[in-house]
Amino acid sequence: RPSNGNMTDLADREVILEIEAEALRLMGYSLVQMSISKMKESNTRYIKIVKQFLTNEHIDNLAEQLMDPSMIQYAQSVGGITLDLTENNIGVEGIDSLQELTRNSVVEALLLGRNPLGDEGICTLAELLKHPDCSLRKLDISHLQPRHLSKRAVTALADALRSNISLLEFKVADNKIADDDAIQLVETLTSNSTLKVLDLSKNSIKQKGNKGIIKTLQRSADSLAFSNLILRFNDLGSSSAGFIKDWNNNNPDHQIIH
Repeated sequence: RPSNGNMTDLADREVILEIEAEALRLMGYSLVQMSISKMKESNTRYIKIVKQFLTNEHIDNLAEQLMDPSMIQYAQSVGGITLDLTENNIGVEGIDSLQELTRNSVVEALLLGRNPLGDEGICTLAELLKHPDCSLRKLDISHLQPRHLSKRAVTALADALRSNISLLEFKVADNKIADDDAIQLVETLTSNSTLKVLDLSKNSIKQKGNKGIIKTLQRSADSLAFSNLILRFNDLGSSSAGFIKDWNNNNPDHQIIH
């Protein structure tokens, strides 16, 4: 109800905000149901709910529906579901809800970029990767909000990658990862025999980090299994191109893309 004929008073604005919030909450549930139905009707393996303000509450509902026995059978028949939840409002509770989906081949690719996962969410993801029954093949946590990974989060991810035996591609681009943390992640490639692609594009890796990365790889050059280490859009310094070129010439099966 307008006050003085030209503005809404505070109480009315609060009511409007509450109505809008409830509408978004209900819309999230509808989007989850519609996306699952669309996937089944078209007999595909993709669920894409991007930029839709999904919260942990909606992710819990999504996980509950995908854990239905009929959905587990469907997911396994198509080789696992690709779940694209980029740019929503998912935190640690949402990640916790998704854990079971990655242990029985229901979800094989999880795209979580531009979500406010926080340290606790990243650490929960790390535990997910460390689980012996993890069947996740692709994980994308690029450009998280806020766009920064703490040393604690990087260490948790590195520990998980050392023991994970399912992941083929890990994308952690645009998260302001600096030299030492980047080296720690790359070091996992010397012991992980299944990870093929590690994407560290658009971070904060400098010339020092690039040299450290190459030295780390050189120490285990005979036992590496990765195909591509992606370092595009990092300020590696002018001399780094020569080091990378020499590495790529000597290691054609393990390329550094810059």
